[in-house]
Amino acid sequence: MAPKGSADGEVQRLGRYRILYALGNGTSATVYAALDESSGRQVALKVLKNEAIDQETSARRQLRMVRESEALIKSAHPNVVRIFEIGRVEQRTFIAMELIDGPDLFHWLETPRSIDQILRVFLQCAEGLAAAHRGGIVHRDFKPANVMLKSDGTALV
Repeated sequence: MAPKGSADGEVQRLGRYRILYALGNGTSATVYAALDESSGRQVALKVLKNEAIDQETSARRQLRMVRESEALIKSAHPNVVRIFEIGRVEQRTFIAMELIDGPDLFHWLETPRSIDQILRVFLQCAEGLAAAHRGGIVHRDFKPANVMLKSDGTALV
């Protein structure tokens, strides 16, 4: 099934995923909240942008995203976001992953916190990064906006 978009170019559907709303927009990908209509599960859907870049650069981005996602699947860890599927529909490469129910670390830090709370979350970030590194992944864009916190306080990279 081809991705279907609205007049402004926003993706509304990607295969079996129905896009609900945008969560974030980065340099090379946009992340959406989406509904997996085959399972009824809500997911975060990271969709690689199809910009006007040369084919070689686009192919490298796609390959890197797929390899990193495959490594993350193998490095199951409580502080690493779960990946459900890596796919491609027409010209769009995507990753379906766990949809986190809390804020990102950037917004979490806006509220005054105790040193113990901050250290607990930062330690979880370090443990998630270490697990990713053991799996052969170097996080190329680690920053507070790219760390999510579950409602129970668990940090995920």
